[in-house]
Amino acid sequence: IGTLKALGYRKTTIVSKYLIYSVLASSLGSIAGILIGFRAFPSIIWNAYRTMYKLPDLTNQFLWQYALPESLLIILLTVAVTLYVSMSSLKEKPSTLMLPRAPKAGKRIFLENIDFIWSRMKFTHKSTARNIMRYKRHLFMTVIGIAGCSGLILTGFGLLDSIGSIANTQFTEIFKYNLNIELEDEKEYDPVLNNFLNDNNKVNSYSEIFTETGYVVDGRDRISTSLKVAKDAHTLTKVFNLRDRITEKEILFDDSSVVMTEKLAETLKINVGDKFVLENGEGLKKEFLLTGITENYVGCYLYMNESDYEEAFYENIKYNTILVNASYENGTQEQYINELLKSDSVMNVEPVTQVKKSFDNLLSTIKYIVVVIIIASGALAVIVLYNLTNININERRKELSTLKVLGYHNEEVAAYVFRETTILSIIGTFTGLPLGVLLHSFVVETVEAVNLMLGRTISLKSFVYSALITLFLSFLVNLVLYRKLKKIEMVESMKAID
Repeated sequence: IGTLKALGYRKTTIVSKYLIYSVLASSLGSIAGILIGFRAFPSIIWNAYRTMYKLPDLTNQFLWQYALPESLLIILLTVAVTLYVSMSSLKEKPSTLMLPRAPKAGKRIFLENIDFIWSRMKFTHKSTARNIMRYKRHLFMTVIGIAGCSGLILTGFGLLDSIGSIANTQFTEIFKYNLNIELEDEKEYDPVLNNFLNDNNKVNSYSEIFTETGYVVDGRDRISTSLKVAKDAHTLTKVFNLRDRITEKEILFDDSSVVMTEKLAETLKINVGDKFVLENGEGLKKEFLLTGITENYVGCYLYMNESDYEEAFYENIKYNTILVNASYENGTQEQYINELLKSDSVMNVEPVTQVKKSFDNLLSTIKYIVVVIIIASGALAVIVLYNLTNININERRKELSTLKVLGYHNEEVAAYVFRETTILSIIGTFTGLPLGVLLHSFVVETVEAVNLMLGRTISLKSFVYSALITLFLSFLVNLVLYRKLKKIEMVESMKAID
């Protein structure tokens, strides 16, 4: 800029050189991001759903109403920063711009006021502390950049936790049954079914259930739910683990209980003790009092007792489902299914493992998206660290060459610079982890549906992995830039600034 200004170029011509570059770079980046967003991600998600449903080939549409605002925002932000920096430089004289910048003057820092800490620090550590506070722009940019990267990485690992845990929790902890027996309409139990249910060697417990699709009415909205009415309220808890998600305390279910799954209650914005309107399969509506909210991840359920249902809808219930917790010690799942299908009372038998397998296939495919998030976050961390450390080295070439003249070896010069980067990376990493928790909560609550709730907790190992990956990437960047430090010549310190 100083050379161009000295040669007589106008300010607008000089600025346009950098604006054109920033527009081209941000435009190409936006185009690449749009192609990935419109082509790659939808295909991954679509193929994930095709593992569970029969779907046609995906037709990708280019939606200008999404692509254009996003691209313009990125380009405008990049141009704004470029314009600000360029105009700031143009305020200086050409002679000043063409000279290397003098190092910033050191100042006393707050640690120097804490004598029992400062007096015990080595000289090199004191220099590092002063340098960190001397280059405040580098301090804030590194901490903010690394915080964002570690937060994104933790969000990715947190989503893996949220997705990976729900299938096992739902189908092994919440559902305590492993066979779903659908009954023929209005048929008495035949000997085959009776003998199976009464065989203690095959059946640990079971519950007779009336199942139908109902609707919880909220103003003009009708939210579909699977209604479960137990013939015996006490047997329901033998096949469903009704519990509070946070406290893990068991929810009492008796002849006056009406229990709703957590995501349904959250969608309706109701709590225990509130009233809601239920519409049954026949279209009849009745108001009920909610007595409990239970943990649930897959599906949308409402558990009721027989007396309340029949009193509300004046209907004698015909039980159409038996949920069985079968013991496979004296036989196999297939053997039990084949035996039950011989019964005239049984219409269909569905093992829970089959549902879990389909759901696991869906989740395993969705995990690829999360892995992409983690990789992209790691790449962002590398770019941020490399650029900031590279700028830091370029701005301090004269200072670093002076250290070499004073007898510092390459390893000592590297430690002098990279110690600062490492400390800032550690600060940024642990600043970013709480941000990752907030971002994870936002993403989970955004993508959830009324019939699908993701896990809300992040495991300790995800925090550890996120921190280690961020710090490892910082180490790799330092390793790459070490070669640049070795190339700094001592003669540079001998050159006069004027």
